[in-house]
Amino acid sequence: MAPMANFEESLEVAELLARYAAGERYFRSVNLSGANLMEAHLIGIDLSQARLCGANCSKSNLKDADLSGADLLAAYFSFANLSGANLSKANLYASNFSKADLRGTNLAGALMQESDLSGANLSGANLSGANLQEANLSGANLIRAKLSAANLSWAKLRGANLMEAELNAANLREANLWEAVLSRADLTGAHLEGARLSGVLMERARLEGSNLQDAKLWGAKLRACQMANANLRGANLSGANLWTADLRRCDLAFADIREADLMGSALREANLAGASLRGTDLSGADLTGADLSGANLSSTSLNGAFLTGAIYSCDTRFPMDFDPESEGLQLLGADSEG
Repeated sequence: MAPMANFEESLEVAELLARYAAGERYFRSVNLSGANLMEAHLIGIDLSQARLCGANCSKSNLKDADLSGADLLAAYFSFANLSGANLSKANLYASNFSKADLRGTNLAGALMQESDLSGANLSGANLSGANLQEANLSGANLIRAKLSAANLSWAKLRGANLMEAELNAANLREANLWEAVLSRADLTGAHLEGARLSGVLMERARLEGSNLQDAKLWGAKLRACQMANANLRGANLSGANLWTADLRRCDLAFADIREADLMGSALREANLAGASLRGTDLSGADLTGADLSGANLSSTSLNGAFLTGAIYSCDTRFPMDFDPESEGLQLLGADSEG
């Protein structure tokens, strides 16, 4: 085995490439700050704990490389091949990975605030616990990526593909997920307060116990989503497709759900107080025990809906000719004995 490089040993690029060509692979803790490694072929190299601040590794081949714990502040990896590489706990603050190949890469616990990963391929990558605050992941491929407990607050994810991604307990506050794909993704317990999810494709996703307060979901495709116990208070779901979605015990108070499709959805014991459901299709929906006090259901389709035990108030607005008492609803504050 070739000897390890000395701690903080400064290397010239020519020397590094010559030693690599001679068979050496261990360059742990070396200092390559500002180095130009553009188009370099360094497959399987060990640069763990190395310093590459501001280095240019664009179009380089670092497949299966070990960069764990490395300092890659403001480094350039655009169009680079880092598939299968280990970048766990690396400092990637403000680094550029646009269009890079990061398939199956280990980025667990990495610091990636304000980094550029637009158009990158991160399918199957491990980003658990990574800090991606304000990172740019627009158009990135994150299919089946692991993002559990990752910080994606204020991140740009417009048009990103997160199909079947693991996002449980992730922080997506104020993130931009406009027209992103999240079908069958796991977002249980995730924080999505104020997130922009307009036009998102999130069919069959898991969002149990997630916080979507004040989220923008107009026109979102949420068919068959599992959203029991989620917080959607004040969210905008106008024109959204929630066909057969599970919204049991959800907090939808003061939410905008106008013109949405909630056919066959489960809203048992949901809080819809003050919500606007004007023109919404609730045909066949289960609203048993739901709170409809102050809600606006004018022009709403309630054909075949289950409303037994639902609560309404004097200011609840129902479709014309709808009789709440005959449908088993209870007037808030009314004496059930009387």
